[in-house]
Amino acid sequence: MTIHHEENEDGDGQERKFFQYPNFVLFVVFAVKNHFFANLRALLSMALLAISFQVLCAEASPLFKGVKITKGAMYRANPGRTGVFNATGVVQKPTVAWTTDLGSPITSSPVVFEEKVFVGGSDGFYALDIKTGKVIWKKGVMGGVESSACIANNILCFTDTKGSLIALNVADGSELWHYQTKTKLATPEKTKSSPAIAYGVVYCGLAKELVALDMMTGKPLWSLVGDKGHYPISFSSVALTPRMMLVLGGSNWDYMFGYDLATSEAVLKSGGPFTNGSGVYHRNTPAVDANGDIFINEVRRLKRFAKEQNDKERWDLKYPMWHTFLLDKDVDDNELIEQSCATPWKDRVFAGRFDGKFVALSMKDGKILWQKKYPAEVLSAPSVADKSGTVYFGCYDANLYALDATTGEEKWKFKTGGKIISSPWVSDGAVYCSSTDGKVYALK
Repeated sequence: MTIHHEENEDGDGQERKFFQYPNFVLFVVFAVKNHFFANLRALLSMALLAISFQVLCAEASPLFKGVKITKGAMYRANPGRTGVFNATGVVQKPTVAWTTDLGSPITSSPVVFEEKVFVGGSDGFYALDIKTGKVIWKKGVMGGVESSACIANNILCFTDTKGSLIALNVADGSELWHYQTKTKLATPEKTKSSPAIAYGVVYCGLAKELVALDMMTGKPLWSLVGDKGHYPISFSSVALTPRMMLVLGGSNWDYMFGYDLATSEAVLKSGGPFTNGSGVYHRNTPAVDANGDIFINEVRRLKRFAKEQNDKERWDLKYPMWHTFLLDKDVDDNELIEQSCATPWKDRVFAGRFDGKFVALSMKDGKILWQKKYPAEVLSAPSVADKSGTVYFGCYDANLYALDATTGEEKWKFKTGGKIISSPWVSDGAVYCSSTDGKVYALK
């Protein structure tokens, strides 16, 4: 693997740590880890997710003095990519507030920020009015966009399918900078992973390269490129902890890796391939909950890696805390099979499956709490409305489903005109989704 480091602002080429943990965050982590205040665990988890987002946003790196991120939004709701929203969503059967047709299939997940809905399409990136769905602006992009937005300080970042990481002004869609991957994409490879921002730095996987860029200028701080013959097929979207970036990759990168946010040093490696040597798909992003536990929904199993199991200085994830076999016996697992992302919430974790299953597993031991079977693939990453206890996900049968997260009882379903691959966005009193029928839906 080739590692490229860029000089810091002092020009001395010395590595700088991008952050220090606030004492309060350390206290909460310590308390949860050691099972103090057990009756408040669920509440602390949600609080810590919110705090960790603020920490990742608000702390300025020594490399970026003066960069303080005050507000933002990103794919899967938070840097840990848990898909848990501090919102009510829509509990009763919804009505359609508006529908916007972008003219071609959409796999990008909508992201809501400051009265706008942001989503990628086959011909560019769009900002829609949250009240009417009308196009406010469009940034044309050759090859289209299948990733989802990450927004901080009115800077919006996404990747196009040709290996570029692009930053736009949220207000008018004007381009601020773009970074083109150093690696060459072979047809039919596409860049589909969604970036994340922390400490004034944009982190992302670009097909065969991992990068950390200055949020304001797009200047590379470091990049990792696979050695010749060992390129990954594609990277998942990155998940962030206060310390490191987690990512899954394909080809000889079948493992999950964790890299120090500041130095790019590899500080975590999983103990084995996630798809029987065939790599992983970009949408199967790892999820990290407030306790630091990691959840992966791979071809055969859903796995939980507990932070306290691992070496304090270097994580070596040989064995998960638990793993639950979910693959149907008649499915050939030697093929590259896509699954949805896992969504940890309170005492359970949700996941959709290629064979049409949607499951809720016990956080404690991985036992199946309840399971639903649908007529087509469930590859849409689940989203949870924490305030109402509702879990939302799309299906290849063209429906968006809303289930009671505790019991699995169906609250409602909404029929679109095409497969739903993207992950829904949840707000108070609203749910936004996109479909391969080319439309974005606002349900209320």
